Amino acid sequence: MTAREIPAAGFAVVDVETTGLDAATDRIIEIGCAITDAAGRVEKTWHSLINPGIAIGNSDIHGITDAFVAHAPCFSEVAGFVAHLLNGRIAVMHNAAFDRAFLSAAYLRDNVRLPDQPWSLCTLDYSRKLWPRKRHSLTACISYIGIDNPRHHAAVNDAVATAGLLRHYLTHTPLTLDGLVALDFSRAARPGNPVAGWLAAPPPDPAVPRPLTPAG
Repeated sequence: MTAREIPAAGFAVVDVETTGLDAATDRIIEIGCAITDAAGRVEKTWHSLINPGIAIGNSDIHGITDAFVAHAPCFSEVAGFVAHLLNGRIAVMHNAAFDRAFLSAAYLRDNVRLPDQPWSLCTLDYSRKLWPRKRHSLTACISYIGIDNPRHHAAVNDAVATAGLLRHYLTHTPLTLDGLVALDFSRAARPGNPVAGWLAAPPPDPAVPRPLTPAG
């Protein structure tokens, strides 16, 4: 896979933590993003807790409680900046159908236009092609290539780990970018999938940018 096939802006690797599994009724409580160059090297990271406006309930997986998000911004306060991070970059997620469903629902719920993107990729889909007989959780996939993530289910840590998985795909596997896109669109194009709007809608005006953390 060559950098000539990838936008100069590179990739925005995104992970969300949520109150549950249903994008229609549950809410995002944390967003993490790792901005990478065209080769998948992490350049900057950003993350924010999100006040979901509803009780979080069980926090065993992510460790985020109602008290943690009591003074956090609501999604509408960071929606513009998230769009700014995604705009013009290829969005990458592990189990993209889940993360995109929650992000799409959050944007639509707040009546905010969805980010404009060339396309988006799912590292989980490719892991099923690469390791068909193995487990495909993010923790399992990064273990196959020697990446450690001491704080899994912390959004920015998972985003950085997914970026490491992406870089492995870019440098050590034969699948082309077109192939990755085809895998992802085979799911994104299903009837009724709300993420289809990501591919055409212009971005909202970005909010005042919050500081990005340089990698390293």
